[in-house]
Amino acid sequence: QVCNPRVVMGKTPPSAVPAVVLGGVVATVVWAASSDSQKSKKREGVWKAWVMENVTLLAMAGFLAKLALVPPKERTSRLSTAIKATLHSMIATETTWVLQTVFAKWVYGHLEYFGPADARPKYTVWSFLDAYLKLFIPIRLVNAISVVHETHSMTDQQYAAAIYDGPSQGLLSFLFQFALSRAMFDLGFFGGHYLIHHPKLYGFIHRKHHEHFEPTVVTNNNFSVLDLIIEAMVPFTAGLGTLAALRTFGFRTTRFERAFITYSWLWYLNGSHAGKPLPVVSIFPPLSFIPAIDEVLGGGVAHHHAHHRLVRCNYGIAAWPDKLFGTCKELPALRTGDEDQEKSRSAPAA
Repeated sequence: QVCNPRVVMGKTPPSAVPAVVLGGVVATVVWAASSDSQKSKKREGVWKAWVMENVTLLAMAGFLAKLALVPPKERTSRLSTAIKATLHSMIATETTWVLQTVFAKWVYGHLEYFGPADARPKYTVWSFLDAYLKLFIPIRLVNAISVVHETHSMTDQQYAAAIYDGPSQGLLSFLFQFALSRAMFDLGFFGGHYLIHHPKLYGFIHRKHHEHFEPTVVTNNNFSVLDLIIEAMVPFTAGLGTLAALRTFGFRTTRFERAFITYSWLWYLNGSHAGKPLPVVSIFPPLSFIPAIDEVLGGGVAHHHAHHRLVRCNYGIAAWPDKLFGTCKELPALRTGDEDQEKSRSAPAA
């Protein structure tokens, strides 16, 4: 996506690892102690999803935190920064597609898609590559220019903040910063997405994305350039801006913690198009072993899927902003030829 986490090269701080490892041990114990009852199997499924999602995010965040996106000013050229930013974006985004495809088709292959096969988007390898190149060549260019401008125009104070990697302030501080930045990320997405559903903007910015009434992972490749810039730039700017604002109040995150937070946003954005109720796509992964959090605040993959099916509702990538502003609807049954659904698709507006 467009706005990437700004991280620097160096050793990945182990600050968040002990909590995840401890959680994994607890999960394993609970998992092993489960009986064959239906309730226990459900609990086991929750823990399995928690472990798989968080281990995936942990591994990706650790890897991305190794990449140099805030270069030492005196040693790195603008071209080098642009190349590193492009590689970072490609690794983060395309790896997410592959991982979520694996989860959807194999790990959770037994879960049914929301829509029938003949209603889901069809792509050949060549049509996918054609759409990919038309979308992501300009997107990568915009991203590279943005990163180069940001990193090479930093003041000494901004540079010091960007490369900060002191000791972690602990799990509670991390969770608080994650939660607040996630809330602002969600509001940013809601605002930007609602805006491009305005009748005067929808046709030339967002209509292409809604060609997929029954989205799957490949729907992440079906945007106009301006659409993807808006839907990525606004929420990422809101979330990253919140983390920056918290620094003025003495809060800090390590490189690893920032990478984990920002990659979890990207994971959720892409996962919203999974097309089935993937339990490894949650609004707040560290606490996803508490299902009520995602049920009340996130809505799961079904929330955004309902937006594709009905169009004029569920503008948030998570459910809670829509509940707040009265635009939330449940995923309806797919009814071919349904007049209300066809009307929503033909005349979408905010």
